[in-house]
Amino acid sequence: MVFDFVLGTVGEFVEYAQIIVAIFFAYYVFKFFTFEGPDAGERRRDEEKRIDGVRGDIEKGWNKHKTNKKQREDDEKADKQKARDEHERERLLGKARKILFNIEIQAKHAEKKLRTQDDTHLRLAKTHYDKIQDEIDAVHTLLQSAYATIHHTNKVYIRKLITHADLIKKLFNNGIVAHLPSNTLVADWNTKISEIQTHTNELVNQCGTLADSIDEFIEDEKKNSGPATFTPPSPTVGAPPPVGAPGVAGPGSGTP
Repeated sequence: MVFDFVLGTVGEFVEYAQIIVAIFFAYYVFKFFTFEGPDAGERRRDEEKRIDGVRGDIEKGWNKHKTNKKQREDDEKADKQKARDEHERERLLGKARKILFNIEIQAKHAEKKLRTQDDTHLRLAKTHYDKIQDEIDAVHTLLQSAYATIHHTNKVYIRKLITHADLIKKLFNNGIVAHLPSNTLVADWNTKISEIQTHTNELVNQCGTLADSIDEFIEDEKKNSGPATFTPPSPTVGAPPPVGAPGVAGPGSGTP
């Protein structure tokens, strides 16, 4: 009886011992595979640094990609705008050039009409000069518009073209308009007409020079090379007569 009790107690102890041993075995197996050793913390910090470095490189690469993409987009936008500006500038300058040739034609017709001393031819001459006045203003406006489309050193060239147009306008007003007689009965008809014809021929030459300069600019821009240094020739401008001088009238003036 006592033996059976002792035997049962020993059996229970053995079972408990086996359970405890199994628990310790599982614990040490777990520790064996998870043990990091004395350098584990340093290795973990190094790994974190490496991961941060990779993450930083990726972020830098992405930011560089975005910057380069924006730069490419800005460059493409600038190139397209430049092409549009060049096309518009060529259109404006081409139109100004055509008007300059038309001024030459009108001026030659006016000069021929003044060769005959009668009111009809004088009126016809003034009609041509009226058109010239409008066309000179149109050329100046077109050159100003072309100037507004340019954003680099060629602005200087366009400014010189505008200056030349200003001088042509001054030549026209001071050398021609200011000396047009109001009628054919003025005493110094031949002197006035001779002076007007001289300035009219000069007007034709200056318009031709300006048209050639515009052509030069257009061709230089097409070649993407800076235009040659250009200085428009200064026309010789006749001095206007005193205000209120007898026998002096502008274009469009009727005969008394």
